[in-house]
Amino acid sequence: MRAVASRLWDVAFSPEAKRLAVCAGWIGPREPGELTIWDLEQRRELFVLRQFQPIRSVVFSRDGKQLLVGDFGGLTRLFDPATGSVLTTLPKRAGIINSAVFTPDEKAIIFGCFDGTVTLWDIATQRTSYVFLVPGERIIKVAVSPNGEYLGAVTQTGKGHLWNLPRRLKLRSFEASKGAAGRPLPSAEAILFTPDGKSFATAGYAALRLWDTGTGKKLREFPFASYGMNALFTRDGKQLLCADGEGQVSIWNVGSGEKIAGWEAHAERCSGLALSQDERQLATAGWDYTIKVWDLEKRMLTGTLTRKKP
Repeated sequence: MRAVASRLWDVAFSPEAKRLAVCAGWIGPREPGELTIWDLEQRRELFVLRQFQPIRSVVFSRDGKQLLVGDFGGLTRLFDPATGSVLTTLPKRAGIINSAVFTPDEKAIIFGCFDGTVTLWDIATQRTSYVFLVPGERIIKVAVSPNGEYLGAVTQTGKGHLWNLPRRLKLRSFEASKGAAGRPLPSAEAILFTPDGKSFATAGYAALRLWDTGTGKKLREFPFASYGMNALFTRDGKQLLCADGEGQVSIWNVGSGEKIAGWEAHAERCSGLALSQDERQLATAGWDYTIKVWDLEKRMLTGTLTRKKP
């Protein structure tokens, strides 16, 4: 595999914020799939995995000893981030794994696929517990509420879906993103719950929305005109950060709907967005082949990690 960089998809801090995991890739041999672990203090690569299939999703376990990864080849795997070795390979699906997450108790893994499935996989038994079906849809992102009560997913057609996770019960579907003239698909790219789980946000094409989890009512439409690629809440749930298709990062007041701040983070799409546990650092990753680390309070760039562009 050629030692070249690929456009970046996702980024995750380790719990102690000393390492950064980044995944990348695009269709074709010019930009192979990559999983890279960076040492943030020394600004060097600790480990690089290269494969033909692009790698789309990455997240650390709470103790930092496992790294959950999903790729374009339909594989979801657990890696040891210290050695780069594969710990577990989950059942392969017939489509891209765009999103994979741990449940809040870390007893299970949930991953969404382009084949219209959301799979619940039990870590202790190493078996599939349940498969949620969304026929005819391509799953872009999945999320679980902090109390483990709700499962959400958004799709390439802009639809959102919500289930009661313990009861395996579909609650509702809704419009997470809207289309535009000349745009083939109104893709929704992000879904995320507030820390108390009482509401959740979705981001997509010209849409950044806040919803009531219990009723499904749309609580707020943020004045957002770009293409939301990724989003996250601060730990207190009072601020919503969004990375968009123009390379911008914006911060919104959840209560008032006002935009607090915004800046150009990348020259192309900004698809990766992660906060350190102490919320002092923000990491972004973009299609301009760079990873950037910011002082969130000062909105100041503190470091750039760059690989050679093909």
